[in-house]
Amino acid sequence: MVFYGAIAKGNWKRPLNLSLHSTYDGEIHVPFTHHVRHPNPPPSASLPQFTLLPLELQLRVLNWCKKSTLFQLMHTSRFIRAEANKLFFSDPEAIYWIDAEWLLQGGYPGNTLYDLDFMLHVEHLYIDFFWMTEKSWMNPADWDVYSGTEEQAVAGAYGGMDENVREFWSTVQHRFPRLKHVTLGDDHDPSSLRETSQVPPILYRKVSEMCPVGIEVSVALFQGGDRFTNRRMKRRLWRLVIFQADTNTGTKAQWEECSSWSEPLIVMPYKILRGPVGKFQDFYIRQDQQLSQERGM
Repeated sequence: MVFYGAIAKGNWKRPLNLSLHSTYDGEIHVPFTHHVRHPNPPPSASLPQFTLLPLELQLRVLNWCKKSTLFQLMHTSRFIRAEANKLFFSDPEAIYWIDAEWLLQGGYPGNTLYDLDFMLHVEHLYIDFFWMTEKSWMNPADWDVYSGTEEQAVAGAYGGMDENVREFWSTVQHRFPRLKHVTLGDDHDPSSLRETSQVPPILYRKVSEMCPVGIEVSVALFQGGDRFTNRRMKRRLWRLVIFQADTNTGTKAQWEECSSWSEPLIVMPYKILRGPVGKFQDFYIRQDQQLSQERGM
């Protein structure tokens, strides 16, 4: 793996911000608390007359609010909370990060630190696979038995692959019911680590094309452009387009490369853990996450 090969261009010219997170490749992840923090907090003020305005004017004001203000307004009256909530989560530039391993294991509440209630409102999600291989979708009993290629595994749906992909998407929809756009990705350069130079790789194509109706799906993968160890890695983005070919053949899937990849990714807020059991769970899950990150070293 190339250390800090994915650091954003020109990022070293910006002021050092120790509140941000970084992957081992240098890709920036923004903690939720930083995402909603006002850059220049205004002096505290009270506006008791705001709720007395006509609803049309209240909505007009909300449309001009920044995300940090919208987040604060989500803690006010029922009407304001509902409208601010819509605007806050529909922000097209806000892409929330989640670990694919948790979803692949069933998305059980006890195995994640992130706020499950917050997930109910997320509209754009980035699912990080670390490195997607054919074993990601096989039953564990078949891992040591299969000896074919990635393409052969996909073609034959080996090891219960299709069923596992459908179960994965069912878990995604269960935990993120308002999801409108999913981006799948990992931290490896497919041009140098996979057997084929096809992008998106065949596994990503298969998983994406099995995505439930109503959710747009994209694939964001690193590409370095050469095979030198000091290469700079940059994400490329492909969008899956489903279209009606004709009345006889039904729908078809087509991949389009997009002009740019939106960054950085936002880390969702943690759930509140209380009491001795909560402290133990917090320690256990954080240790597990640390070990998962160290796999990239």
